Amino acid sequence: MYIPISNEIRKSSGLPKIRFEFIIPTETQDFHPDHIPEQIRNRINAWIEDMHSVIQLEASSLITERSLRLIIYDTHIREFITLTLIFFFEELRYSISNSTAESYTDFILKELEKTLKYILPELRREWTDE
Repeated sequence: MYIPISNEIRKSSGLPKIRFEFIIPTETQDFHPDHIPEQIRNRINAWIEDMHSVIQLEASSLITERSLRLIIYDTHIREFITLTLIFFFEELRYSISNSTAESYTDFILKELEKTLKYILPELRREWTDE
């Protein structure tokens, strides 16, 4: 979610630069999934786009298919994404529960799994057989 890195990824992918302009509230707000400010929703979507872009740009040389598969199911990766989301929301003064952040992590990893299945035919066959 570090904007300078996102912009480098986007430059390589031909996507527009991130413009994240959000006025941080003075008091901490409770996170409500139905009431996420549009700027925050767009920033999270851009982060997911960036992950898709990295996979699509370098899927064959970045890491092997087996490693990509492990990433999707690795508990450390899940924890990292969950903690990143919690940190992101806390920086914006939104209080998000661990379980809610975990459900967002599940969504993100499912989206990445879809991308992997699409761009890696061998992996797609392997996962479909399970």
